[in-house]
Amino acid sequence: MFLSFLSAGDGQRALQAFENLARHDISRWALTGGFATEIHHLRRGRRPLMRSLNDIDFIVDSFATAVADGEMALDVRFPIPGERTAGAYAKMERKVGDFATASSAVQLTLAADGTIASAGIAIGAVGATALRVAEAERLLTGAHPTRELVRAAADEARKLADPSPDTRGSAEFKKDMAGVLTARALEKALTRLGVGGLA
Repeated sequence: MFLSFLSAGDGQRALQAFENLARHDISRWALTGGFATEIHHLRRGRRPLMRSLNDIDFIVDSFATAVADGEMALDVRFPIPGERTAGAYAKMERKVGDFATASSAVQLTLAADGTIASAGIAIGAVGATALRVAEAERLLTGAHPTRELVRAAADEARKLADPSPDTRGSAEFKKDMAGVLTARALEKALTRLGVGGLA
């Protein structure tokens, strides 16, 4: 139905964007590496109006985006990470392919002196949307990686988590898992950057 409003080029771009999104778990990228979404407001017989949203404004609720009636997301852009950047995603699930009980996505960039130049951390399945753990990012940025720093960042993720209890676990269990998974993701990202044996 929507494709009848689009030019042939826009229709092809829309199909390609949906195929690309279907192959990726957006929660792994949301709020860590960030992404920008191009949304077109469709108007029969006239050129579509376009607006762009960042990752925080695009995802508004569980299974809901900021795409309004008469609009279609046609493009998603992920930034190319800088050198000495690594990420990791940790997820607890009942079985492979299941929705997460809790999850954490991390992206770190190291400076030449070994300090953390930038950090992005998001936790998922522990709130209505993915939650950016800004306080943990603040703690990490500019600091040398240590085991205590990883624990402090994980504790910030645990404090921020606001899950609902369900058949996958109690709210307290999910809060704990948000912290545990954040620590695991941080350690994996640091290992990928060649930082091992944290003091």
